[in-house]
Amino acid sequence: MKHVIDVANGDAQVLTETGDGGLIGRGLLHDRPLAEYVEPAETPRFVVRNRKRGFTVERTDGTGDGDRTGRITPDGDHSAAALVTDARVLLAVGRAEGDRTRSVPLAEVVDARTEAGLLNGTLVVDTVEGLQYRVPSRGDLAAVREFLDAAAGVWSRAERGLERAEETLEKVEHAFEAGDVDVVLAEVGDVRQTLAAAEETASALDGAAASVGDRADRYRERLAGYERRAYAEQAEQARERGHTRWEDE
Repeated sequence: MKHVIDVANGDAQVLTETGDGGLIGRGLLHDRPLAEYVEPAETPRFVVRNRKRGFTVERTDGTGDGDRTGRITPDGDHSAAALVTDARVLLAVGRAEGDRTRSVPLAEVVDARTEAGLLNGTLVVDTVEGLQYRVPSRGDLAAVREFLDAAAGVWSRAERGLERAEETLEKVEHAFEAGDVDVVLAEVGDVRQTLAAAEETASALDGAAASVGDRADRYRERLAGYERRAYAEQAEQARERGHTRWEDE
């Protein structure tokens, strides 16, 4: 069994594997192949496999979370895999009674690293909510770690840009409700620049570009609505001033 598979370089057969592996081996998943978990907007990059050890979820903040932590292992006829895409890490464990999966969005990853052991290395992924995912493997994990580290950075920077745009949009909304249309119109350009920068950052990854692009479009639609209403309000204020001056001759 090949332990680390570079799917992006054409070694994609692992994405379609199912079954129990027969008399002398282990299959991968039972219910459906990895390929069926891949969303249209994401691109598979690596698959990290192990035969028996599955994956472990731990908390890094010392708090208990029995429903979400612990080790999940395959049965005797199947194995485990971590599918790394440009949008997430999908952890999957094969079991005859039903496969177990866990999805970790790259936007939530704060650290990705590897740890060396006597026989196995371990891919370690930490998330913003204090969960740590550990995937043992006998393969060379260096390329996987490098990709995850870079991809998580892209997602993080793009997400920060979207957060700044959303904060400014909330400021615009409050200004409009207060009748301060000048503030609304002054912030329009800043929001558009922030969204454009977030999309430029996300363009390095197809999955990030699709996700960020969709959200940026929704923000632009909200922004355009406030902009139209602000210009209408500004025009109404000008009409009222003109009418007053007309009456004052």
